[in-house]
Amino acid sequence: MTSFFDLFRRRNTMVTRRSFIPSLKRAKDVNSHYEFIDSCARVGDLDTLRHLFARILEECPFGPTHWAPRAVTERIIEAVALNDGYDNAIATVELAKLANQRVESRHIRPAAVISKIVAAQSGAVIDKLLSTVSDLEAKAILLHEAVMRKKVLTNSEAATRSAALLASHRHPLAFLPLTLFDFEDELSLPSYQLGSAGWGMPFGPHGSEQTREVASAEAEFAFTEKTTTERATRIASAIKNWAEESNGKFEARTFHVDAPESLILEPAIRNLGLECVGPSDALAFPEKQSLKEVFAVLFAAASTGGAYNSGEFAGYGRLSAWRSLGGLVGCGETAAINDVARVAGDCEWLLFSTSNDWYYQVAWDIGIACWNPSLRDLTILAATDTD
Repeated sequence: MTSFFDLFRRRNTMVTRRSFIPSLKRAKDVNSHYEFIDSCARVGDLDTLRHLFARILEECPFGPTHWAPRAVTERIIEAVALNDGYDNAIATVELAKLANQRVESRHIRPAAVISKIVAAQSGAVIDKLLSTVSDLEAKAILLHEAVMRKKVLTNSEAATRSAALLASHRHPLAFLPLTLFDFEDELSLPSYQLGSAGWGMPFGPHGSEQTREVASAEAEFAFTEKTTTERATRIASAIKNWAEESNGKFEARTFHVDAPESLILEPAIRNLGLECVGPSDALAFPEKQSLKEVFAVLFAAASTGGAYNSGEFAGYGRLSAWRSLGGLVGCGETAAINDVARVAGDCEWLLFSTSNDWYYQVAWDIGIACWNPSLRDLTILAATDTD
């Protein structure tokens, strides 16, 4: 039974439109503020949320120790974004643009906010947004988040016009088509609820039930390292955010192999003098080894990030995954995406892991080997991150 004192305490901690800002300035927690924000969003009271949002940005400090104003700013944007309807979607875009001028937060970056909008909205709402959002960068992120979530309407004129606009401005995302290749068809994307998000991680230390170990073997081929800084940078595109924004490290190397066309990758990678794999390391391999699984790893690493960051989200994550793929298979920087896909389909792929000291063995471990028989190139991308 609720006591009189519980009722009194709750009544005195409830937040109203009038008390919101004064109570926020002295708040030790913001749960009551969240409740008020969420209730406004549920009933579509955008006027109140816009009013409070403007006052927060104008009246509240946003220094490193001022967590409460930043938290409620993020919550207003998220609550509006995850409610369906065009009015909520366009309001979210506008609020996030205002917030980014004042607040430093990875949760309100354009890609993070638009990911929530596209996840929550229908294809019809997204199509209308593509016609009304004028900012080129926001339009580019919106379009390609929608492509990845399969929310671009069939024969959408807004999508076609947006893609043409990106191409005319030579925007980086113009490289990507508005359709998905077969091996991109089932990629994992974040799902959202108020205050939480979830996504799949197709990498990390492999469980024994998913692996098979291969005994050591002596090298039966000669190889010459041909790693260049330019190609290594492209190969590592998908995991550069791990190194730059988290605690990650990587190894990206290329070797020319004097071997028969059918090189056996599993024992071969032990003999290359890699930092990530030594000649006596016990290797394990997931059962599925195809371009589809490799691209899923590259996309997840780029789009969702490592231990301490949020990644690049769908559009730029897809672009970084394709750059890594092009580097792995040996295509030039200017190669068309269809050419990269064709060459990748002719290559042999291997995903691997090992429990040595190079890998952190927390959750963010990657090992990819690519054999391009036409070039006789064996290329390695390994990465690891920790919290």
